[in-house]
Amino acid sequence: MRYAYSNNGVSFRAVDDDYSEQSGEVIFAGVATKEQLAEAFPGYFEHQESVAWAEYSAAAMIALTQSDKTILRCYESGIPVPAAWVRYRKSLRAIVGADSGDATAPLPTVPEYPEGT
Repeated sequence: MRYAYSNNGVSFRAVDDDYSEQSGEVIFAGVATKEQLAEAFPGYFEHQESVAWAEYSAAAMIALTQSDKTILRCYESGIPVPAAWVRYRKSLRAIVGADSGDATAPLPTVPEYPEGT
């Protein structure tokens, strides 16, 4: 048994082994390769990467927003913002401001909280 996908990603069906590929179809047996899936579902992988980046960027925005509390505590206590926190927030802003990137990379590590805050 083999499987036929239309190359617009709309239909999928099981076909006999002697089935001849029709115009606009991708035929494969068992599990499709990434290349076969890319042909059968144009734009799918680009969409998945876009979704992954949006989620990664949103996580960076949450971390940046949460870091505001530390900056406010420094300000209220009259303590200069440590350089590690400046770098951390700058890294988060770079992620939030980017259109794409490696969504599998770990987010920047939260620095130690400043003493006295």
